[in-house]
Amino acid sequence: MIVAGVFLVDWFTFRASIPELKFASINLISFHFCPQAGPCGDGSMSQVAGTYPTFARAAFWSSMLFGGAIAVQLGLQQFAGAVHRRVTQVAGVAGVVALLSTLGAAYLFGPDPMKATTTVGTITIARHFGPLVLLAGIVAGFVALWMLGEDGDLEAAPRKLPDVAPPPRVHVTSPEPAPIPVAEVPVERDGEPPRLQHAAATAELSAAGINARLANGSSRLVMWADIVGIVARKLPPGPFDGAEIVDVISTPGATVRIVSTTRLSGDPVVGDGLDRVRALIAVIVTHRPDVKLDIATRAVFDQGAPLRQLVDAAELASHDARLP
Repeated sequence: MIVAGVFLVDWFTFRASIPELKFASINLISFHFCPQAGPCGDGSMSQVAGTYPTFARAAFWSSMLFGGAIAVQLGLQQFAGAVHRRVTQVAGVAGVVALLSTLGAAYLFGPDPMKATTTVGTITIARHFGPLVLLAGIVAGFVALWMLGEDGDLEAAPRKLPDVAPPPRVHVTSPEPAPIPVAEVPVERDGEPPRLQHAAATAELSAAGINARLANGSSRLVMWADIVGIVARKLPPGPFDGAEIVDVISTPGATVRIVSTTRLSGDPVVGDGLDRVRALIAVIVTHRPDVKLDIATRAVFDQGAPLRQLVDAAELASHDARLP
């Protein structure tokens, strides 16, 4: 609708019965005129007197920026599974400018609809549907931005998820931890296999929370009330063999990563692969209904969509760096 309101639909039309003019129409970027005698032609906004060209240019450029930012966000949601908060902020500012300049050009500083009679004929000025179409497109754009921001930007800024300070975290450290071997890589390879951060060897899902024993031998008790987000992904191919992971995000330094080899107990989590991931998320959501899921994880949980796969070790390292 933004494109139609800017390029396709006229904003004002002029009909006259004077020798110099028969018909003219004007939009945000140009005007078209037909004299009583001779061929029709087009002109630029620089030839139009008054303040209308100024507001028309502002409406044109701000609407293009607004529409372009929305297109970028839709592309990011489709291919990256998340939106960018700064693009949303730019789109919001551009949308407000587009809204105000459209109202100014169409209803405050544009030609007033009228029918005037002169000594040589009549001139009728009418407002066309262009302003209404553009205003409808701007409103629809704001609705789209609101819907895109509903799931937040969990992966891009997980540290900013909680709106309030979380309750105190209970952090238990085993006095003499006994390292538990964890087969984190389901394929054999030469040399030392890469070690996953935060990976849990065992995890008990109890009424209080998740009591996990990590691969490095330390213990973590994450209370349900501390959990603020869940990110589910597939590891890169190669040494990780594309295994599934579920990162349970809570207070800084207490992230627990459930991997395919994690032994789960307590609340039942049945199935393998994607079914196991969805069952685990369902248990956490049962205990913590307001937990945040990023867009890609929400699609897995609600629709059974495939897990988004991390491309390589570099992207895995970048993903880990964003975890609190």
